[in-house]
Amino acid sequence: DKAVHEFKTNPNVRVFIGNITAAGVGITLIVSNKLIFNNISYVSGDNQQMQDRIYRIGQTKDCDIYYQMFKDTQYEKMWNIVLRKQLVIDQVIKKEDEK
Repeated sequence: DKAVHEFKTNPNVRVFIGNITAAGVGITLIVSNKLIFNNISYVSGDNQQMQDRIYRIGQTKDCDIYYQMFKDTQYEKMWNIVLRKQLVIDQVIKKEDEK
């Protein structure tokens, strides 16, 4: 809580580092508009939850989200698995405007 408060209120604190699981729920980081993942989860919902931390009510800026991917690494393989899983989820669960 202290780290989140400092990030939100102290203009000298420019970076918030959080674990994708622990920081992915229950916090709002709308003072930021850039999110850089240095790891990913095999669960696409975990990645989406973390992205949503900067897309909360009150966000007034366009947001940029970056995933660090390095060619021929385990992260690249993981990311491809996550993308395939998300494609299946998107086929099974239709969005409201697609029904």
